[in-house]
Amino acid sequence: MDVQMPKQVVSSLRPVLRRMAFTSFNRISALMALAGFLWILFHSAHGINGDEIGSDAGQNLQSALNLVGHGVYGEGVFEGIPEHGFRREPFPNVLLAIHLLISSWFVPGMDFTQAHQDQDFLRIAKGVNVSYVAVLLGGLWILLRRLIRPEFIADGLSLVLFFFVDRYFIQFEINDLNTELPASACLVWVSLLLVLAHQQGQGRWLMASGLGFGLLVLTKASGAYVALVAIPVLAFYLHCKAPYFLRTFALISLGFALAVLPWVVRNSRHFNRPVIAQGGGDVLLIRSSFNTMTPEEYRNSFYAYAPVIVRDHVLGPSMSLSENDFECGYALDRFNRNLPCDRLALEENRYQDVRSFYQIGKRALPGSMGLLRDEKQAVALKRIRENPLQHILVSVPMAWRGLWSFAKVKYWLGTGLNFFAYASMFVAVVLGIVQKKFIWLAISIIPAGYFLFYAFLSHFIPRYSEPMIPLAFVCMSVLGVAIASQCLPSSFGRLRF
Repeated sequence: MDVQMPKQVVSSLRPVLRRMAFTSFNRISALMALAGFLWILFHSAHGINGDEIGSDAGQNLQSALNLVGHGVYGEGVFEGIPEHGFRREPFPNVLLAIHLLISSWFVPGMDFTQAHQDQDFLRIAKGVNVSYVAVLLGGLWILLRRLIRPEFIADGLSLVLFFFVDRYFIQFEINDLNTELPASACLVWVSLLLVLAHQQGQGRWLMASGLGFGLLVLTKASGAYVALVAIPVLAFYLHCKAPYFLRTFALISLGFALAVLPWVVRNSRHFNRPVIAQGGGDVLLIRSSFNTMTPEEYRNSFYAYAPVIVRDHVLGPSMSLSENDFECGYALDRFNRNLPCDRLALEENRYQDVRSFYQIGKRALPGSMGLLRDEKQAVALKRIRENPLQHILVSVPMAWRGLWSFAKVKYWLGTGLNFFAYASMFVAVVLGIVQKKFIWLAISIIPAGYFLFYAFLSHFIPRYSEPMIPLAFVCMSVLGVAIASQCLPSSFGRLRF
């Protein structure tokens, strides 16, 4: 009896000691994740400069200025008086206007009645991006804690993801006023709200997820088409039985409508156009130009749109192509939107001599046909319908182009992360459908839907897929934990679903 007592005591203390160890790990990991979160916020704020911004970002800034200075939403100015407009999606620009208004309380004398490109003003305007970074990283952290246990594993993965997302995404968007950062934050939070709806079974989270999805669409308007598929699929996989499916579908749709309908009604009243944003015709016309690829150009497109390291070490030697082939008159000039010969041809109205697919769709076709903005979409759709098979085939190199969105990747590590992150996103969609597990779809179907939409109906510049980077990393992390849990003890990480 005396010999057995110590063993019994040790046996009874083992669960207590394990819980204490896990509690200590959780606290330390949370502090480490918090430190990483704060460091990236500090680094992002410190990295903001007053450099000039591009044309799209300039339209966003002008829209915010018009709103706060004149109470009119629109990117244009006519004789000093802003015009109502709907070219740019409203949600991030409304937030930018609020940011500028709040900033004016601390920086007296700010003038909102004219466009600004001076460094001090641009530095203040870009400060809104720090808020987006905080919301994005905070959403990632909470989401991983909701998907993975124990918490110290989720925190450790969050810390790694913070630095990957910063390295391959945030650093390249912090000094711009495009909509990629707010769109990425919306994507993460919509997924988080869907996960909460599943785990807590409360209708308010479903409505909140629909509202978040609507705000995402008011940031990236093409999501309206994604919603037509994603909302019923999500509702079905959350509750497939008829009464519950209808309730789930109705709650998500109601939240979505509360966000989107007021803006659609506004555009319908002002412009007789029940849409979210303008510009679809331009993109479709450019896309229709890419459909004219020859078989040789189709083959070369995979070189043209590959990462530089893949071009130099894999595709270039095997395809006998190099960077010099992007110059005028060479094999890849059709894929170069900045050709000097195209610039000259456009200046001289020699539209038939324009080489690049982009400039043909963007300027040569509208110029030669005398198209107005409202006419471009009809012409583009007509061109696409004339050869639908070619359009489907060209969607493959467009998807290849959009795949490589990790900004300025020069090494194999980043290229590999880029590929496996996006591959994991689509694997998650397949797993959700095959295994009938809603959580897989909650973190993947919306970004995957955007990806497929851009591949099929745009020229898919890599910037379009940048907002998907954080969720792609989440999918890769969750998939890695799922695989590891089959090989390692559960204390090394397991999924909450």
